[in-house]
Amino acid sequence: MKKIIKENALYGAFAVALLALFGSLYFSEIAHFPPCVLCWYQRIGLYPLVVIFGFAIYRKSKEILYPSYVLVAIA
Repeated sequence: MKKIIKENALYGAFAVALLALFGSLYFSEIAHFPPCVLCWYQRIGLYPLVVIFGFAIYRKSKEILYPSYVLVAIA
């Protein structure tokens, strides 16, 4: 069980980041809810995570994830 989680953790993180990205875009662009100041800071940390996680999955490289630690701490 631990091996399965370890092998698929990056896919799970990518799915969570992607879902959060689409959720925030839905609420601001379609539902027309204005985001608060703290939501903007969260978006600054969240949006690049989708790109970093996707690129890490594509390249199958764990070294690409080092910049994401800072963004995860922010978001």
